[in-house]
Amino acid sequence: MKRRRFKRLNILLSCLSVVLILSVFSFSVLADYDDRSPTSGISYYTPSVYNDTWTRALNAARSDWNNPYCGVLVASTTDTTGSTLYVTSSTDSWGGRVITDMSGPSYKFTIMINSYQIYLNATNLSNFIRSVAVHEIGHVLGLADNPNTARASIMKYSRDRNTLYTAQSYDRERVNAIYADYNNYPTVLYKAHVQDYGWQPYFCNGGTAGTEGESKRLEGISIILQNLDGNIEYRSHVQDYGWLPWITGGATSGTIGESRRLEAIGIKLSGQVASQYDIYYRVHVQNFGWLDWAMNGQSAGTVGYSYRMEAIQIVLVQKGGAAPGATTRAFVQA
Repeated sequence: MKRRRFKRLNILLSCLSVVLILSVFSFSVLADYDDRSPTSGISYYTPSVYNDTWTRALNAARSDWNNPYCGVLVASTTDTTGSTLYVTSSTDSWGGRVITDMSGPSYKFTIMINSYQIYLNATNLSNFIRSVAVHEIGHVLGLADNPNTARASIMKYSRDRNTLYTAQSYDRERVNAIYADYNNYPTVLYKAHVQDYGWQPYFCNGGTAGTEGESKRLEGISIILQNLDGNIEYRSHVQDYGWLPWITGGATSGTIGESRRLEAIGIKLSGQVASQYDIYYRVHVQNFGWLDWAMNGQSAGTVGYSYRMEAIQIVLVQKGGAAPGATTRAFVQA
């Protein structure tokens, strides 16, 4: 892959160091993020010491950038020596900050979220946390502050952080353009119909569709392949109905408007793609949490317990490649 030199950031502060500081509130940043060396994604470690409100908001911020464009995957990691996102408290005026270290062979960054300023300014705490975190992840992906556009943007200082807390279409288009080399990346896209929320946007390549910790059932699911020859087929086990028939990509498996829970699912590939990739998937189930990974048509979830599926992750793996995690307990039947 052709590598392109990352242009030097032009900032209003005089700084010759390789450590660059970007801030939400405390100072303006003028930057040219074009021609970043492409990467298949970023990952960072977040300490598991925060309460549910903070944890859910920070996880949602990470997943937000995976949807709907999938040229870049933003993932979590358990590696504490690499990039990190953590919450701190400072009376300084900034709400979030990124420190980027390009001195080594890898792209390493630290995202800091300032709880002091967030508690001081938030009227909707969860939304405000998410807005700040999504903004800072946007910097890591190559977006500058205050883009010159009339369209809505998570990168604008003027946004209402209590109500605008997701990456907007403008922001996604910019990230997609920066990582244009990945426009043809083989992708599995999936969206879930969730109790009280309806259809969520598409997630891809390991992103979490659904909810965790909210006790909301999945009611329907739609899955498609992108930039691959072949198709994807899937079926779901639905409250009162049992196993529904196999359907092909883009159709809805489950029910809409009947308040019935999904309990289990099977997914498989067909056509040429089936000889190139394995499809792995795992589900988050009431009272069980995340079960292990199933693959290539196997059942994932539960039958006979009347437990709801609450979330799902789906991943494409090169044929015969390593599973994304444990595969021992993907399906439980009473």
